Amino acid sequence: MDFASIFKEELSSYIDFKKSQGYKEASFSGLARKLDIFLMQKNDKTFTDVDCELWRMKTKSESNKSHYSRVCFSKKFFTKRTSILPTIAV
Repeated sequence: MDFASIFKEELSSYIDFKKSQGYKEASFSGLARKLDIFLMQKNDKTFTDVDCELWRMKTKSESNKSHYSRVCFSKKFFTKRTSILPTIAV
């Protein structure tokens, strides 16, 4: 899976990590793609508290389950990013 945002390497590493843990890529690849698109649309090399709040907002067409899954995925990604993956300045 190819990513294009400032976190492209970290997202790829996280996908590899999740697969190594036995998770099926289909269960989280769409969530990773949504986060990557959100980060690309920002057109900035930072992820601020304001960005976090925007990302966490539920969209009109999003179900409660989809919203929960999206937020949980990003929370786990950023937690793992700071603990096991190489870091970059944000």
